[in-house]
Amino acid sequence: MSLWSKAGSVLIKLVFFGFIFGASLYLFYNQAFHETQYISDLPGHLSYCLALGAQPLSVPHPLFHVMVLLVSSLSGLGIKYSAAAALAGLTTTLAFIIFWILGSSLSKEGYTDAELLFVTLLMMTVSSVFIPGLVQNMYLGQGSPNVWHSATLLAVKPLAFLAVYSLINGDQVSTRGTRYVVILIATLMSVFAKPSFIFMFLPALWIFSVIKRKLADRRFMSFLIGLSAVSAVIVALQFIDVYHGPSVYSESGSGVQLDFFGVWSMYARNIPVSIVFGLAFPLCVALANPKRVYENEALIICWLMTIFGIIIAATLAESGSRYHHGNFAWSYFLAQQLIFVFSMIEFMKWQKKTVGSIWYNLTAAALSLHIVSGMIYTVRIWSGGFYY
Repeated sequence: MSLWSKAGSVLIKLVFFGFIFGASLYLFYNQAFHETQYISDLPGHLSYCLALGAQPLSVPHPLFHVMVLLVSSLSGLGIKYSAAAALAGLTTTLAFIIFWILGSSLSKEGYTDAELLFVTLLMMTVSSVFIPGLVQNMYLGQGSPNVWHSATLLAVKPLAFLAVYSLINGDQVSTRGTRYVVILIATLMSVFAKPSFIFMFLPALWIFSVIKRKLADRRFMSFLIGLSAVSAVIVALQFIDVYHGPSVYSESGSGVQLDFFGVWSMYARNIPVSIVFGLAFPLCVALANPKRVYENEALIICWLMTIFGIIIAATLAESGSRYHHGNFAWSYFLAQQLIFVFSMIEFMKWQKKTVGSIWYNLTAAALSLHIVSGMIYTVRIWSGGFYY
């Protein structure tokens, strides 16, 4: 590659990630300063930032709030400006990690940086398929790979992608001796932002260890047992703080209850249809060549997380006034973006060889529906429309 070509490639990347940061900053600025039009949970988290460290209230999941206070301290900006900047930075970091994963996974396939940047943009905007009359809402009831109203979920996503990719391709992230340290740090940090990732990642890892016969791998099992033990302690302490302690989330009558499709059925006419519409593209990729999926460790772990995410969303709910919030669905929504990205990598590996086949046409059609729905949803969000 010539010097001019390298300079052009760097410029394209700078423009792309600059655009991601600027567009994100616009959205989160409006969520912070015009909260009645740009509906999100950011105003609540801004109040938690002020409560952080104050007595007698605690913040059980403080990572995002600490980030906001750190940005505010370093920049001298107010809390609202700092929150918008922090979220724009998290979104740009997520886009960069997705681009990096695409480039590393498809290095032998001949895709250009411009093509990979375009795919990154698609992965940052796709949503569940929305067909009026068949589903009630664009988001509620079927979720979305991209959720823009949850500050803490955005704080988890870069860490989740880093943990999953480190697990599957540790040699490209670190040396073999430190790959598990990277996963451990990323995963435990995610717990302090929102425990949604660990809820599905840990059980998926245990099943993954059986499927891939890793039970005899002492290093892997030591890592898995250690991660499970530390995570269990942290989550248990957070649970006590949220439901029995003096935290910002505490309220009378709140708790966790078994709830078979109760919350989900409030927002979906037909839950199986909603699941299919939320996962149409990954399902087509999996059904097109099940053998390749079994050989693809990234897709195995992502499908296991998706399954556990669905189980958690379908069986658990908070009691009390937060029942209808559906807070146990966050794991599934996070799994949706993970499985979309790694399914896209698989599709890009074989799509050139299968153009015109039935499965190619079905998969491409499903992806197109996700893209069009995502474009509509993204425009709606950025113009101040309701996220649901």
